[in-house]
Amino acid sequence: MKAHKSLALAGTLLLVGVLGSVGSAQQGTWYSAQQVLSRLDRIHRMGIDLGTVAQKNASSPDVKAFAQELVKFHQAGDARIKAIAKQESVTLVEPMPVNDQDRQNMSTQNSIVNDLRTLKGAQFDHAYLTAVAQSRDNHIPVLQQILPQVEDQQAKAQMSQTITQLQQQRDTARKLLAKEFPSGQ
Repeated sequence: MKAHKSLALAGTLLLVGVLGSVGSAQQGTWYSAQQVLSRLDRIHRMGIDLGTVAQKNASSPDVKAFAQELVKFHQAGDARIKAIAKQESVTLVEPMPVNDQDRQNMSTQNSIVNDLRTLKGAQFDHAYLTAVAQSRDNHIPVLQQILPQVEDQQAKAQMSQTITQLQQQRDTARKLLAKEFPSGQ
C-alpha cells in the first residue's frame, strides 16, 4: 500500500508538470512508473548539478548558500525517488521526450544548464537566480491546478508541502535578485 501511494505521488507529480506541459496534465495522460521516476530523477540530478556549479561559479555568498539549500532539497528528493524505484523494482533510465513540446522543454533545459556552466561571478548569479525563479513559476501553477484532483491524502499533503517549498525557493531567488541586482541589471 505504501509503495502504491509513493508511486501515486510520483505519478501525480509527473502528470502535474514535470513534463512542462499543462496540456498533458489536463488530458489525464498516464505514464509508466519507469517514465515517472526516471523523469523525476533527471530533474533532481539537474538540480544537484546546477547547485554544485552555483557553489563554484557564483560570486555572492548568499547565492552560494541558496544553491547549497537547493542541492540538499534535490538530494533528498532524489533519494526518495531512488528508494521508490528500488521498492518497485524499477530501473531508472535517461528519460526520452514523450511529445514535441516535451522535446522542446528538455532542449531548453539543457541549453540553460549549458549556458549557466559558462558563466561566472555576478553574471552567473543573475542567470542562476532567474532560472530558479522561472522554473518554480512554471511548476507551481500546474501543481496547484492538479492538487484538488489528488485523492490520496498522503500524496496530497506531500504535494502541498512541495508547492510551499517551491514557493519559498522562488521567493528567495527573487529576493536575492533584488538584493544583488537592485537596478534589475
